[in-house]
Amino acid sequence: MLRSSKELDRYVITVGYSQEGKDFTKETLDYLKKIDNRKIAQGLAQHRQWWKNYFMASTLELPDPIYQGFYDMQLYKLASATRSDKPAMDLQGPWTSPTPGQLIGST
Repeated sequence: MLRSSKELDRYVITVGYSQEGKDFTKETLDYLKKIDNRKIAQGLAQHRQWWKNYFMASTLELPDPIYQGFYDMQLYKLASATRSDKPAMDLQGPWTSPTPGQLIGST
């Protein structure tokens, strides 16, 4: 089968789990059968557009390819680890120390 260069395979992955040790295969397969491919396509389009807009607004061109790669990776990590409606992460990242939002909620 020939495909255009713009066609991509999409994989939907899910994990079934049961603390009782029962076979979760049927429920997992039933879940996968109910997935709406149009919603997945729409979500992917929105996701790609968000990243395109983010990089267009945030990109800085540096003359050194090593620094450019480092900068680009930091942009990616920042966008991956933060959300506009959540507290900012600290310099350690969101996983290694509490952020202000976590500290406020624990008092």
